[in-house]
Amino acid sequence: MQYLKGMEHQHFMPLLQKVYQRFLALVEGIQAQNALIIDILDSIQYAICLGDFWFFFFVNMIFSRKSTSSRENFTSQDIVEDLSDLLSSTAELSHTTSSQFLHARTEPHSLLSLPRFLALYFDSMAFVVKCEILCRRMIIGLRGVVIRQASLYLTKFHQGRIERCAKVVLDEMWNQVDVGVEVQSVVDVLVRCAVKDAEELKIDVEGVVLGSPSLANGVRVHQSKENGVSSPSSPRKLPKLRAVPPTKTFAELSQMEAVPSSDSKESTKSSGSTKDGAKHLKIEDRSYFVVSATAEVLVLLIDYLKIVINLRYDRLTLNAKPS
Repeated sequence: MQYLKGMEHQHFMPLLQKVYQRFLALVEGIQAQNALIIDILDSIQYAICLGDFWFFFFVNMIFSRKSTSSRENFTSQDIVEDLSDLLSSTAELSHTTSSQFLHARTEPHSLLSLPRFLALYFDSMAFVVKCEILCRRMIIGLRGVVIRQASLYLTKFHQGRIERCAKVVLDEMWNQVDVGVEVQSVVDVLVRCAVKDAEELKIDVEGVVLGSPSLANGVRVHQSKENGVSSPSSPRKLPKLRAVPPTKTFAELSQMEAVPSSDSKESTKSSGSTKDGAKHLKIEDRSYFVVSATAEVLVLLIDYLKIVINLRYDRLTLNAKPS
């Protein structure tokens, strides 16, 4: 476990995906064998019901070593229940083992970038859901670990932005600044998100194997037949948002330098920002004065919308098994 804790995420993620794939193949194999055995039992039962002498003789030969009471108590339903228990036990054991892999890296996962955490989340939940579909029952073990790690990630995510907001407010000089195109674009997205999910905020999750967001950068994704690589279907161009910066991790937020005062910002932007900056921030039909702290908090606020739009269970799409 100590080795897993020290692994780089780009090395751990392929390892975890291989574990998921091997366990899923095991569960699918047992489920296929169970279906075959049940079909044989159904055929035997059907033959006995028709009075087929040779089938009846064959069944008696199989169970001839059993006592009379055992033969009387034997039913195909007992075998079906045992096969179902075997399938469920195998799936639960695979989930317990996989959860140990994730549990060993709880802290590193809470510091991942949003796209990387989304890949971890969607692949893990896809493995859970596929096993539950095969077993026809809910399996709690791995699902609970994934949800707890998502909760811890959100806690770290929120903590970093709260600390950042406190810092920018503390360093603010409360002087008006010009509104750049980027900040105005952020506000426009915030306004649109009041009625629908903004396409610009949907993150294209790369590297997923078992499951993916149902809509990644505006294209429906499915599993390609070559090398298991997700490929787009029916692509359409999305509006570009220049203002939305990449979502920073907790560590990156804590390493950011203090926000300069409004006076120093104005002096450093005299050649660039004032050229395409406006004096007011426009929100629908109203105009507002802005200080530098407000502009930065608006950019941090867009990160929360990325979480709401992307980290959602209903966006999960199960990728087809590569042929």
